[in-house]
Amino acid sequence: MTTSFNHSPPKDGPLDAECASALENTPFLENRAADKLNHLLQSYVPQFNRYACSAASVAIMVNAIGSLKGNKENFAPVTQQALLDNVDAVHWGERLSQKGYKGRHGVSLADLQIICIEALDAHGISYETIDALNLKETMPDLSGKKHEVRRMLIQMARSGNDFILAYFTQGELTGEWFGSHVSPIGTFDPEKQIVLMLDVDPEVNGPYWVSFDRFFISLVGSHNTYHRRGGGWVHIRI
Repeated sequence: MTTSFNHSPPKDGPLDAECASALENTPFLENRAADKLNHLLQSYVPQFNRYACSAASVAIMVNAIGSLKGNKENFAPVTQQALLDNVDAVHWGERLSQKGYKGRHGVSLADLQIICIEALDAHGISYETIDALNLKETMPDLSGKKHEVRRMLIQMARSGNDFILAYFTQGELTGEWFGSHVSPIGTFDPEKQIVLMLDVDPEVNGPYWVSFDRFFISLVGSHNTYHRRGGGWVHIRI
């Protein structure tokens, strides 16, 4: 069986169970990278409210890494609420509540990096590095940054040790809400130049493929982004 995906806008291209299982046999995924992707897919959860994309994304990441580094007998999956209870960083729980923190909801990219560090530490999961990539439309040599992003995606796709949580303008990919959003990246197909987004928004029709160009625009956040300008990602290497 060959893997077949619709590379149209997200709502036309959900990742169904049959296609997900076929990813193990795609040429651009080596064994460890395919194993990593399977752990991400098995750990997938949607966000529990409109502000909680960071909680769902970090839960996916923690559970995927925890089960990958250990085994299912020794690692108990954590819920989004358990993460919020255990990680007391940047007023995370308040920021995802209906009330918000000082009238603000959601987290910044810098907040997300801190949350990832504290979440892995809180659950005893070791890692090598946790870095943030910041992008803005006003940056010099944005084309050079685009080449760097592509290179890092290729590395992530070939590796069993690299995980990325994207901080992007969702509307650039879904055509709806043009605000900052967080979701894990599943993988990158370097031949077709497409990115697999494990979007945690329950109103989006499942994980989806997008072109690299659209993905990069969503990271830069140059069109109509509410509240915050720019974006990027948090890169975890285990």
